[in-house]
This record gives sequence, C-alpha cells and structure tokens, in this order.
Amino acid sequence: MMKVIADISVKARVLRDGCSDRIRARLDRLTPDGRIRLVAVMMTVFAVLSLYTLGSSLYDIYHGRTHRMEMEHAQTVELEDSKRSIDHFNSIKTNDRRKEDSSLPE
Repeated sequence: MMKVIADISVKARVLRDGCSDRIRARLDRLTPDGRIRLVAVMMTVFAVLSLYTLGSSLYDIYHGRTHRMEMEHAQTVELEDSKRSIDHFNSIKTNDRRKEDSSLPE
C-alpha cells in the first residue's frame, strides 16, 4: 500500500514539475509588453468576477433570497476518562525525569 502511495507521489511530482517547466518556458518567451498585457488581463478578469460576486450577493440580499442561518446551542462533548489521560501524562513526566537523573554524572 505504501509503495503505491509513493509511486503516485512520484508521478504527481513529475507531472507538476513538467507542467511548471512548460509554463515557465512559455512565459519566458513573452516580451515585456506581452507580460504587462497578460497581467492587465488577469487583473481585469479578477476585478470583473469580484464585482459580479458582490453585485449578485447584494441583489440577492435586496430581493430577500438569502438563507437564514439557524443558530444552535453548543452541545457538550463527551470526553474519555480524564483520570486515564492525566495518569498517562504523569507517567511521561516521571519517565522524563528519570532519564534526566540518569544522565547526570555521579
């Protein structure tokens, strides 16, 4: 199972690196004016989509097509036996102290 995951991870890394190299090579061929145009187009698309999202949200709020969020009281969380977890913590602490004491020169 671990070998399959490792193989998939390696293949994904090779694919990602290949795509990254192709994109980098393509962008390196752009002239400075082309880069400016590309950035301007990307910023314009982002601005238009942001304004669309804002406008559609405000339109929905104005026309009452919003979802009412239902508030619920927080429920109590069932915890495991807290005595057991404290004992575990204390045993770890005690073992650490024993290791520290044994490392001191006599």
